[in-house]
Amino acid sequence: MKFKANNITDLIKTFETVDKKLEKQSKEIKITVLGGASVLLLGMRDRTTVDIDVASTDDADAFQKICSEIGITVDIITMASTVDLVHCKTINVFRGAKLIVDSVTPKDLLKLKLERFYKQDPEDIYAIIHHEKILFDDFQNITREMIPDFIGNPLQLKTSAQVVVEQLWPDKKLIF
Repeated sequence: MKFKANNITDLIKTFETVDKKLEKQSKEIKITVLGGASVLLLGMRDRTTVDIDVASTDDADAFQKICSEIGITVDIITMASTVDLVHCKTINVFRGAKLIVDSVTPKDLLKLKLERFYKQDPEDIYAIIHHEKILFDDFQNITREMIPDFIGNPLQLKTSAQVVVEQLWPDKKLIF
């Protein structure tokens, strides 16, 4: 059966299952989630995710291996150009006996989603902005912060940001 988490409860149950497996192995691990799992765990919006994205840490491979054994796809994210996944601030979202799960902060999650801007990312971005009550000027400043570190064509990032602005602040225009 393919993994599918429709809400925060599904993810917590998944983490509890992994935690029990780790207890049997007497192994402790700590991971940092990103992506849809982070959106759910931070209470940004209800959505479905079919995988768990985690930052590349010392424990990411162990988490991926255990999840693979129980039919859960884990994608280890090794690079992001605008967020330092090794040193970024995190928020604890689950603490079991042997498993600790942190999430990137909403601001960093916004940056990661904006940087990637795949099919599901715009709705997640809108949810983050609404949840965090981010104003246009704040969004513009976040986008400006990202430009120097963005790997790739900055026009891509600017275009993605402008799509968000057109949806949420149709009377505004980003100035870089």
